[in-house]
Amino acid sequence: MFSDDMRVVRSTVTFTDPTHSSLYTEHVNALRAAGGRSEAAVASMVIARSDAPPLLIKFVPNIGPAATSIESLSGFVVLRPVEAYNNVSESRVRAAFNLTASEARLAARLSSGATLAEVADDLHISINTARAHLRTIFQKTNTKRQSQLIALLSSLA
Repeated sequence: MFSDDMRVVRSTVTFTDPTHSSLYTEHVNALRAAGGRSEAAVASMVIARSDAPPLLIKFVPNIGPAATSIESLSGFVVLRPVEAYNNVSESRVRAAFNLTASEARLAARLSSGATLAEVADDLHISINTARAHLRTIFQKTNTKRQSQLIALLSSLA
C-alpha cells in the first residue's frame, strides 16, 4: 500500500510531495474539527505514485451509530489503490457526489476512457458545456484533473 511517495512516520502519514501532505493534513484537521457532527462531509483525494497505481484516500467522519461505540474517533481514513479504467453507473456517481443527471452522465462516460470531446459529441452538447460540467464535477468531487477524477470514479465501479 505504501510506496516511496508515501510513508507512516510516528503514526502520521507523510508524503514526499508537500502539496499532498498539506491537503492530507487539511482533511484530517477537518475530520477532527467536525467531531462527529452530522454535517461533516466525506472528502477524498487521489495520490499519483511513481512506483504503484494511484491511491484513493477517503476521509470519512465518524457519525451515527458508530460514533457512540467509538466516541473518541473523529473519523476514519480509508486508503485504496486505484486500478485501470472501469465503467461506473451514472446513478452510483450521482449518489456518491451529489451530481446532477447531466454531470453524472458526463462523469460516467469519462470513466470508461472516453475523451471530453468524445463525451460531448456522444451527449450532443458543446465542448464548452462539457467543460463547464467538468469544472462543477471537479468541485463536487474535490479533484483538480481528469486523471484524478477517473481514479476516484474507478473506486465506485
